[in-house]
Amino acid sequence: MNINFYKVKALLVSVVLLTGCATKLNYLVGWDKKWKQCDADAKKSSVQFPSSKWFESLKIEEQKAVFIYLHNLKQYECTELETVSLKKVLDEAEIATLESILQGFIYFQPPSNEFVKSLDKVELEKLSKEVVMFDLIKVAEELIFKGG
Repeated sequence: MNINFYKVKALLVSVVLLTGCATKLNYLVGWDKKWKQCDADAKKSSVQFPSSKWFESLKIEEQKAVFIYLHNLKQYECTELETVSLKKVLDEAEIATLESILQGFIYFQPPSNEFVKSLDKVELEKLSKEVVMFDLIKVAEELIFKGG
């Protein structure tokens, strides 16, 4: 076999590898665009937090925990399709470093229920279905969390 055969073979292997990397990069770019869009949409939102007797009956610290949990949940849900696709690609490519860097980022995984696990799960789920993405600061000010 001549040297050109090996050059062509190396070129083809490189193209295949780079194409695979580019495809994986597209998932990351798509996820990045989506979370930025979700963040911008939330900040532009004028949505009010839904009225709920259950929520209003909670202690102020429990209300804050529910409020933050639901905000993070809606942020995650906004990017969920892109996140699942990106995680699949990262797992398949065994790119653990990037995945570990993204862990904890509200758009990359569902929020922890650590601070709401003692609350009524049925009521929390019911309120979750009524909540849409909202601006955290605007709604917090409406709910008068700023002083508590």
